[in-house]
Amino acid sequence: MASKIDPILEYDFCVAFLSNKWHTPPSNLKDFVVTSIQQTKSNATNMVSIISNFLKNKSFDPYVKDCLRTCFDLYSDSVSALDNAVVAFKNKDFDTASTKVSVSLDSPVACQGLFNDKKGENKSPLTKENRAYFQFSVIPFVFIQMCRIHN
Repeated sequence: MASKIDPILEYDFCVAFLSNKWHTPPSNLKDFVVTSIQQTKSNATNMVSIISNFLKNKSFDPYVKDCLRTCFDLYSDSVSALDNAVVAFKNKDFDTASTKVSVSLDSPVACQGLFNDKKGENKSPLTKENRAYFQFSVIPFVFIQMCRIHN
């Protein structure tokens, strides 16, 4: 159903996410939203770590390093925005929760776009990770919209 609400959400990705082995399975839609935001935050934290490791790699040219630094900041901002999204959602402030999750949606798009050089080549070492992270971010966004509809 979620992939029908937002066609950006890939059906197979959503099914895989929902099939995840949860430590504590969500018992209702609201618990699922909080859990999905926390999972997305965990992925944002992982992206920060991946980018940090790439920044240590001396083989990247200065252009790519600058892009990586900006991506590091974008994903770091996502971590704090997702913390705020959980608080807002628990307070039933769905507008703020959606806005905060949107920050997380924007991070991989903005990050990926940074790597397009003047020749139009994409030099991103994060293409696969940005794409997966975007899908992770869409999930809580869509489910917040579902809560908004049912509230």
